[in-house]
Amino acid sequence: MSSIMDFSEAASAIGSASQCSHLDDSELTVATRALTSSSSSTPSMSRPRTSPVWEYCRIEPGKSTPVAWVDSNGTKWWHCQPCFDKKREKKYNYSGGSSTIVNHLRKEHKILVSGRQEIRREVTQNRLGDITAFLTNETLHSAKKRKVTAEADALDQATLRELYCRYTVACSLPFAHVEQPAFRDFIRYICPAADDFLPRSGDTVKNDLQWGYDNKNEFVKRALQNALSSIHIIPDNWTSPNCLGVIGFTVQFVTEDHGLQSLVVRIKELEGQHSGENMAEAIMEFIREYGIASKVGYFMMDNATNMNTMIDKVSDDLEHEFDVFYDPLPHRLRCFGHIINLAVMGFLIGKRPPTINSYRGPSDEEVEQWRTRGAIGKLHNIVVYIMWTPQRLQTFTALSDGLRLRRDNDTRWNSWYKNG
Repeated sequence: MSSIMDFSEAASAIGSASQCSHLDDSELTVATRALTSSSSSTPSMSRPRTSPVWEYCRIEPGKSTPVAWVDSNGTKWWHCQPCFDKKREKKYNYSGGSSTIVNHLRKEHKILVSGRQEIRREVTQNRLGDITAFLTNETLHSAKKRKVTAEADALDQATLRELYCRYTVACSLPFAHVEQPAFRDFIRYICPAADDFLPRSGDTVKNDLQWGYDNKNEFVKRALQNALSSIHIIPDNWTSPNCLGVIGFTVQFVTEDHGLQSLVVRIKELEGQHSGENMAEAIMEFIREYGIASKVGYFMMDNATNMNTMIDKVSDDLEHEFDVFYDPLPHRLRCFGHIINLAVMGFLIGKRPPTINSYRGPSDEEVEQWRTRGAIGKLHNIVVYIMWTPQRLQTFTALSDGLRLRRDNDTRWNSWYKNG
């Protein structure tokens, strides 16, 4: 099944996916604009639009300057003037930011929009590039081995805090990690300005993560709703180390700029058992929230019977709630890796006997079960017996010159091979 990765990293992949194409610099129109100071404006005046994308926004009839078009629902829209000049209409929801608009101008009209934020981000990326080169043992000039910059303008606070949020999620750090004096000393030594920009409270980190999720979540919603293809869903469920029943699922689709995209969109605790009904409700909750009832495509799942129940329930809910006919049979794809794993396990072990709850000495029935499980089953029983108590494990470690046993796991493929 699919692996569940950091959602924020997966959501941000939409923005980076469009950067894979190559552009000829000679064909690009670079649009830059210095941000005007707001000190000259009075408090009663609205703040003027400073993003360069407004230079390419079509002026609404009756207005003298390019501003967002507001519909009856209060939604703000950016209308593309270059598209209008070519006798076609194109508009984007501006409520979630201008990144989609920037990509549209670059892709469709070869207009590269840049401003102060982009310049600061480039400075940060260059600095990250130096770190990457250092970690890969590339030769750096001795003068660049340690570069301390005390100027606050060299860092963008928003970018720094976003990077720290990614670091927190990727390393599963507690929110209060940012409060640790040793960590603050480490950051202060590298760059004193960074210490001033980073949050000082775990609550602030939590709020930053929630804000980042909400912000990127709106972007993901628009990407799914504007997808050129159906939205194909790959669900997976498991029990976490702290005994929480969790379901997560990845979606795959073709973006409006014809790019293939794969995103982890939901990791949710399941209430009750991992039943098909509970899993279907979690998926329907996602479908309702993202408004993609008419775009649901294929489900890639393993061969568990609760998966059959789940897709049947999703089919019923789509028809009753959204009047969308969805045939579950052809849309239920089976993971080929799981099929192979089942076949190999059946070949190695055969039909499994009832599980032995505890070790009480070898009865006749248990000896017979031991014999019917074959060599692999016997190896499993030996490993379980040794790892049953700390004393047995210590004895085995002493006899094996420090080597440790690795126990097999039914839900982790190839664990029997690694166990041997």
